[in-house]
Amino acid sequence: LPSFDESESPFAIVHSKDTLTRIAAALDSLPSEQRTPIDLAFFGGLSQSEISEKLNIPLGTIKTRIRLGMQKLSELLKDMN
Repeated sequence: LPSFDESESPFAIVHSKDTLTRIAAALDSLPSEQRTPIDLAFFGGLSQSEISEKLNIPLGTIKTRIRLGMQKLSELLKDMN
């Protein structure tokens, strides 16, 4: 989790924490077949090719799972903008 600057308003800190909580909940709601590649890509820093090798899943399948997962996340979080 990010650290918060003491000069930030309490509202901004609560809003940031709420945002992180909502994102985490949205990620948790994804099926593991989509969540795992997204986690490895965005939080683990792996390329799609590396994820394919690590999980022993065809590259095209990894690309599809990440795309579908990102579409679901977008739908779940669309009201955050």
